[in-house]
Amino acid sequence: MSNRQTACRQPAVFLDRDGTLVEDRGHLRDPEQAAFFPETIAALRHLRDKFLLFIVTNQPGIAEGTLTPDDVRRVNDDLVRRLAEAGIPVRDVYVCPHRRSEGCACIKPNPHFLKKAAVAHGLDLGRSYVVGDHPHDLELARRAGARGVYVLTGHGAKHRGELGNDVVAVPGIGEAVKWILAQPVDDRDGTVRVGADLVELRSPCWRDKNFSLVWTMPLQHARDLARWWQAEGAELGAAQVPLRDRRFQSVSLSIFTLATVEVRGLDSLDRPKLEAYSLPRSLIGRLVERLETVGALGGGSP
Repeated sequence: MSNRQTACRQPAVFLDRDGTLVEDRGHLRDPEQAAFFPETIAALRHLRDKFLLFIVTNQPGIAEGTLTPDDVRRVNDDLVRRLAEAGIPVRDVYVCPHRRSEGCACIKPNPHFLKKAAVAHGLDLGRSYVVGDHPHDLELARRAGARGVYVLTGHGAKHRGELGNDVVAVPGIGEAVKWILAQPVDDRDGTVRVGADLVELRSPCWRDKNFSLVWTMPLQHARDLARWWQAEGAELGAAQVPLRDRRFQSVSLSIFTLATVEVRGLDSLDRPKLEAYSLPRSLIGRLVERLETVGALGGGSP
């Protein structure tokens, strides 16, 4: 196995809270007031393996004195907990506590939080999405260089007339996720080439458009990595303890972040080889798809 490694950016989906993920019931002071839309959990499960997830919400009730910062924190923490229990990790929650009249830098549609997330989490905003029920969410996406998806839940239907016909407007979060996943995937997401004996995984990096990370591994190692991913890898949640040298057939694996998986091949004596490398989790998903396409997940050669 060979490895060339540097930091690569990941795509993300930034989700509005009230009216997009949960019913808009005004200022939420208690976690029990927050009710997910019926399709929210199922929809986000389809995103978790391809995108890092964030919540971005304006909460002017804090500045107005209707809410306290603790009120908002309790509601947000409970939502993140409930999503994590459903196997959906949310990387971070960003809250603007100001009135619009205060002219702060963080209120939507200012891209302050998206740019902050891009630096902190290594995101590619050009491959990211913003989903929300207000025109400000679409403008947020435009200013950040991302793509916006407008949902007609919450305040969405009321403000639809303020938008042009060229926007992506869908009934709710379920349809928004379907639209995102239906978008073409370009080469920046990485490629997988399957040969008779070897598999090459390639993931271009943001620091140099002419440079790619390249990993080459025996076909058997690639098969076992894909089978592990199908069996349990994709289900690993945010709250779980990182794996340390868990063996699966011909490979040994460790999880160090939600975005990467460290892989080592095992030698003929079932010992981890000294050379190890970290693969983007999104690229493992591409590996599974490619092996399935060429019929290489079985015992024979493709």
